[in-house]
Amino acid sequence: MTIINIKAWRYTIPLSPPVLIRGSESESRSGFIIGLVSDSGHVGFGEVAPLPGMSIDTLAECEAAFLRIIPAVYFIKTPKTLADLLAGIKTLNDAHTLPIALQHGLEMALLMLMSRQKNCLIAQLLNPNFQPIVPRHCLLTGAFETLLERYRSQSKLGYTRFKIKVGHINERDTRNQLIAFFKHADPEHRFWLDANRQWPLQTAINFGVSIRDLPIEYIEEPIERSDELPQFYAATGMNIGLDETLIENPESWNLTGASHLIIKPMCVGLNTIVDLYTATQNTPTQLVISSSYDSPITHYYYYAQLCAAFSTQSIGLDAQLYPKHPMYATPSVDLNRYDLPTHYDLPPNLVRWTLG
Repeated sequence: MTIINIKAWRYTIPLSPPVLIRGSESESRSGFIIGLVSDSGHVGFGEVAPLPGMSIDTLAECEAAFLRIIPAVYFIKTPKTLADLLAGIKTLNDAHTLPIALQHGLEMALLMLMSRQKNCLIAQLLNPNFQPIVPRHCLLTGAFETLLERYRSQSKLGYTRFKIKVGHINERDTRNQLIAFFKHADPEHRFWLDANRQWPLQTAINFGVSIRDLPIEYIEEPIERSDELPQFYAATGMNIGLDETLIENPESWNLTGASHLIIKPMCVGLNTIVDLYTATQNTPTQLVISSSYDSPITHYYYYAQLCAAFSTQSIGLDAQLYPKHPMYATPSVDLNRYDLPTHYDLPPNLVRWTLG
């Protein structure tokens, strides 16, 4: 197949409630969708939406770079293998310096075209031994009563895996809230924490030591400075999940105490994911694919596929943008359940972008 047409749509979607990332509150999510059309009539969609406060590039940079590379994308042949895709993206990047979020959108669109050409799932292209049913974990945040109410309601829907946001209040109140919460929690359920780098080292150590007896698998980004994570682990013995640390330096995946790698594809790109998956084979380190408040197309047709191919943990996809979308109605994603997307599946308030 050959690319014979390129389409793009801008979007801005409200976040309700707003999302707090690194001290900056976002009330909306903006980006653009790329549509690559092949001579066989197939369309592959890719989302470009750098996450403010976390991505290393901006939306303006991605738009400018996309307009520059359009001539280079026209009439290229769609890759036949993952190795071909990664090599083609590298060639394009060497010539034009692609922002990571734009690279993400192109990779997603090309993989979708490849899957249509071969009539198979993206996960199958990435790993023949993929898992077709992917569990999702539920995000718990807010005051104790709100957190407990959501836990109970989501448990009734079948969720068994939960990530609890901590760090937005002091470590003593957080500890007390968790102790109270676990009095109501099902011992068969699985739990982990996310502190979003909110605490200095000693505060995090005090917290970690105080909750040693609680059934928590790991804590994600417990301290402000990544270089102090081994000290936190030595003092507490708590397993650590890396998120922002990986965005800054993917090679830091084997830091002492790091048991889980929380990967945001929009922020790192496919090549880094493949490298991390390869590097962690035959180790106890686990990969978790996590969203950047992207659209359901990206969640289901790409991130769930990545999780099925590369992860042994549940997928972290939040329904904050589209809470009524059918994908979020169940605690797992069945990759065989839906057909591949069409333009009717795009976010509802897209504005067609006239390409330069």
